[in-house]
Amino acid sequence: MSDFHAIYTACWIVACVIATCLAFRHRGALELCHRAYWQHISQAWKLLTFLVSASALIVMAPYTGDPTWDYFDAAFRSVFTYTSAPWAVGTLYLALRGQRTITFAFIAVCV
Repeated sequence: MSDFHAIYTACWIVACVIATCLAFRHRGALELCHRAYWQHISQAWKLLTFLVSASALIVMAPYTGDPTWDYFDAAFRSVFTYTSAPWAVGTLYLALRGQRTITFAFIAVCV
């Protein structure tokens, strides 16, 4: 691992730890932590489209030529993206409009 990669990884770990602490501190105000958010993304048609796209990504994962990309990575990233992206994109949009604080924008970027 090069020095750049080591520094990048260390900074990313620190940022994620800070974001986790902030998210825990503000969990009452984070839509990601509310039942309504999970009900919203659990609608049947949304789950169906997720399953179709995740299946395609998982099936083609070993054929990408990336030795670090396998079935497990594809499945994990698909689930994590499906569960967090709507909140993260919405939060960043609201932050750009001044309706969410920089704290929430930081958490969204790390998520």
